[in-house]
Amino acid sequence: MKKNNNAIMLILLIVVVVILVAIMGITLPINHAKSSSDDQVEKVSSQATSTAKTINETKNSSSKATTTTEKRIHSSGETSEVSEMRDSENLSSSSSRKIISSSSSSSSEDERVEITVLSNLNVKDLTTRQCNDWGLAAYANRNQLTYRELKDYSVDTQSVNEGKDDEHVEIVVYKNIADTSDEVAVYTIDESGNLKDAKGNIASTLPCKIKSVEK
Repeated sequence: MKKNNNAIMLILLIVVVVILVAIMGITLPINHAKSSSDDQVEKVSSQATSTAKTINETKNSSSKATTTTEKRIHSSGETSEVSEMRDSENLSSSSSRKIISSSSSSSSEDERVEITVLSNLNVKDLTTRQCNDWGLAAYANRNQLTYRELKDYSVDTQSVNEGKDDEHVEIVVYKNIADTSDEVAVYTIDESGNLKDAKGNIASTLPCKIKSVEK
C-alpha cells in the first residue's frame, strides 16, 4: 500500500514538475517576444525620429538654398536693371549730345556770315588766296549770305593786261548750280587799295575774309 502511495505521489510530483516546466516554458518565450517586440518598436521609433530629423534638416537646407538663390536672383535682377538704366541713360545722354551738336551745327550754318577785317595786310602785296577771300567776303556781306548758302559759291583771281599800264587784278565770284558756274560778281583793286565792283562802286576799303563757322 505504501508503495502504491509512493508511486502515486511520485507521479503527481512529476506531473506538477511537468506542468511547472510547461508554464515556465510558455512564459519565457512570451516575455522574450514582448521584449523583442519592444526593442523593435524602439528601433522603429528611433528610425522614424531620425528620418523626421533628416527630412527637417533637408527642408531647412532647401529653404536656405532657395532663399539664397532668390536673393542672388533678386540682386542679379536689380544689378541688371541698374545696368540697363545706366546704359539707357548713357545712350540717351549720347543721343542728346548728338542732337544738340547737330542742332548747333545746323543753327550755325543758317546764320549770316561774319567778316574779319585784315587791316595789317599790304594791299599791293596780296596773295591769290587773300584776294579770293576778300572778294568772296565782300560779296557775301553785301548779299547777306548764310554759311549754308556760301557753299554754293566759288571765287577765282586772275591778272588782267599783264605788262601793260592798265594791268590789274580781277576777282570773279561764281555761283555753282548743278554742273555749271555762273559769274555773279567781278571785283578789282584800284590804285588806292580799294575793292570796287563792276560798276566802279567801292565794295570794301580794307582786305577781309569770312570768319569760319563754329562746329
